[in-house]
Formats: sequence, structure tokens, C-alpha cells
Amino acid sequence: MIARGRSQSRKTRELTFGKTGSKLNEYGMTSSFSESDADFNAFLSVQLERYLKRKTVKRFCSDVERDVIVQIISDSWVEFLKNRELGQMDTDQKISSYYAFTLVFPYFVAEEESLISVDFRSNSVLKGEDLCSCGSGVPFRQCCGGIKSLGDLLNGSY
Repeated sequence: MIARGRSQSRKTRELTFGKTGSKLNEYGMTSSFSESDADFNAFLSVQLERYLKRKTVKRFCSDVERDVIVQIISDSWVEFLKNRELGQMDTDQKISSYYAFTLVFPYFVAEEESLISVDFRSNSVLKGEDLCSCGSGVPFRQCCGGIKSLGDLLNGSY
């Protein structure tokens, strides 16, 4: 059963799932304490996913590697915010800007491929606010189209 609610301190829609009570934010990730935390966590997840999917093993080889990459991404977040006003963007614009931001990692620079989510049954392109094609009744962005969680990316279990 899905219960929908609205936090007064945030403009994001949160969903609560079943007995676990997990709340998801506008990015389809577990809710953060603030909207700025949610924005940073989404940026961090996008950049970690970009880094890890280029690796053969798809995970960090050491805690030192993980710490260095997270620090590089955190420093880049500060630079990212200098040129953008996230408060004026909707979620789709934020996500697009996170993917468009090119971050140079220590060992290589690779171009990001462009992925398009498609519902083959209805022969249409899925947008974040469309209901997910898996049949859950949840918006695509908060279900199968959500950004990978930090825990999954850091542990290599995605």
C-alpha cells in the first residue's frame, strides 16, 4: 500500500512504502533531511554511478579510492553550485544538469551516453512524472527510473 504525503518544509513529494515506512524524495531516493541534502545526494549518486560504470569491476577497490572519489565529487559540487541556482529549477532540470556536468576523474575522462527510457508496450518515451511501466502505480522517477542510492553505489550492489 502506498500512502502519499507532503512535507511542509520541502516542496518535494514523498512516498511511504508498506511496512518499512521508507520515504522517497523527488529523485526516487530515500528522503534526506533537507532539499539541499537531497540535491547533493542525487549529484553524488549520478557522479559515482558515472565513475563506477567505467570500471571493469564496477566497485571501489579500496576505501582510499572511495574516499578520494567522494572528495573529488564533493569539491565539484561546490563549483557546480557557483554557476547554478537550483532553487529556480524543477527536478527534471536539476537531473539534466547533474548528468551534463563533466567531472574529470583521476584516471580518465569518458563521454556520457544518452539513455532514453521507453515503454515498449505503449510505444512512448517515459518522463519522470509518468507512471512506471512496471505496473507499481508509482511515478517512473520514483520507481525504476530513480537515481541509484548512495548505499548501493558505494557498496557496488546495483
